[in-house]
Amino acid sequence: MLQIRIMHVHIISAMLFLCALTSFAYGMKLNDKDYTITGFGIKDGNPFITVQGTAGGTYDPSMGDEGYEAYVFNTDKGIFQITVAEGSSNKPYYSADHVLNKQIKVDECLLTEGTHGKPQFNNNTVMFVDHKQNFTKVNKAYAIQVTSDDPDDSCANGQHIRKIFPNQTNAIVTETKKMVTPIVENINSVVNGTTGSVDINTSSGEYQCNGSPRTGKINGLFVDAYNRQGTLA
Repeated sequence: MLQIRIMHVHIISAMLFLCALTSFAYGMKLNDKDYTITGFGIKDGNPFITVQGTAGGTYDPSMGDEGYEAYVFNTDKGIFQITVAEGSSNKPYYSADHVLNKQIKVDECLLTEGTHGKPQFNNNTVMFVDHKQNFTKVNKAYAIQVTSDDPDDSCANGQHIRKIFPNQTNAIVTETKKMVTPIVENINSVVNGTTGSVDINTSSGEYQCNGSPRTGKINGLFVDAYNRQGTLA
């Protein structure tokens, strides 16, 4: 009787241990906000995506090693992705690929190859870094979920796009906005010129320049500081 009780204790302990391991393995829970795109663009010649949550913060542990989430950059240099998969110690594993597909569609076979680019994460931003490419534009951005099945004639690597996460924006986010000073173009004539005062007729308005200790330059003509009259086109 004692042996049976000891055996029951061992069985229960083993079951609790397995449950603890399962709980630990599935402690990670996919947060859709980590894949809800809010913006994208170019910074320092590299494409980036911003999300509502934490970029690369979570993944779907139920897929194990048979799937992953990814951020996809459709750029002027091609399509690239940064993947987020199950790693060791319940932490995400990141990698990058060059996507060979021309379009991103649900249930399509996803064909990829290696790339020199590297993933970079910073709070809500994920960036594909490859200084050899010198990207200038992100046409579209996606967050997707991919499953890995057995390869067949219709899909050489067995990877299929199973989900495209909701996208909150299609607008391109720019890194900085450069301030440009307008230049007065199409100067037609200089009339009524007297000391300390110059009237400039342009196609977009008239400018009267009065005497001042400062000087300015309007389309090649140095004059005294001026008062604008009229409206630039």
